[in-house]
Amino acid sequence: MKYKHYMSYTPEELHNVLSKRRMTDHEREYIKKLVAEQQAQLKSDNAKRKQIGLYWRELREPLTLERKTVRAMLNYKAKDEDDPRYMALMGYAIVLDALRGRFDGYERDKMSPVKLAKEKNLENGGIHWSDWIPHKVKANVYGLFEAIPHRARAKKKEPFIRVIPFELHVQLKDRFLRRTEAQIMELERLIHIEPTEERTDTLRQIKQAVNKVLYSAPNAPVPYTWHGALSND
Repeated sequence: MKYKHYMSYTPEELHNVLSKRRMTDHEREYIKKLVAEQQAQLKSDNAKRKQIGLYWRELREPLTLERKTVRAMLNYKAKDEDDPRYMALMGYAIVLDALRGRFDGYERDKMSPVKLAKEKNLENGGIHWSDWIPHKVKANVYGLFEAIPHRARAKKKEPFIRVIPFELHVQLKDRFLRRTEAQIMELERLIHIEPTEERTDTLRQIKQAVNKVLYSAPNAPVPYTWHGALSND
C-alpha cells in the first residue's frame, strides 16, 4: 500500500495537506486518486472480513451450545472408560471440539464458510455445523451411541441434530427474507419492462424458496440464498 500516512485522511483533509506540498497539480490529483482507491478497497476488505466473521459466529453458536450440553453430561457422570454411555459422550465431545478448532482456524485464515462449503461440496450448503462432519466420523459416533444399553425412562442423547437456537433462527430468517424480497422486487420490475420465460421461472423459484423458509421449523437452520433453500428439493 502506498502513501499509508495519508490513508486516515478524509478527501478534504488530504486536499488541504497536499495543497501545502511543493508539487504539481497533476501529482496532487494522482495521490488523491490513489489514496481514494486504496481507502475504498480497504473498506471493502474490512466489510468482507466482518461478514465472514459473522457467518462463522452463526455456525459456532449452535455448536457451542451442543458442546456445553455434552460437557455438562460428562461432568454429571463419573469417569468410567468401560461405561458405553461415557465413551459415547466422550467420543462425541472430541468430534465437537475438533470441529470448533477447525472453524476457528478457517476464520483466522479469512476463509468464507459459504465459499469453503461449496468447494468441499458439503450437504445443505454447510449452513449447520453438523454438515461439516464427514459421514465416516458421524457413523463412528452413531455406533458409540447405539452401543449404549437401553434403560427405561433414561434420556438418550442424539448426536448431530440439525437445530439452532430460536433467536438465531429468527435473525437468519429475517436476513434471508430481506434479501429475497429485494430480489423479487427487482425481478418483477424487469419482468414488467421485458418479460421472459427465464425471469418468470426464476421469480417462481424464489417465491417457492421464500415459502419454504417462511414455514420452516422455528429451530431449523436457514440457508444463505434462495438457491440453498431449494437445493435439497
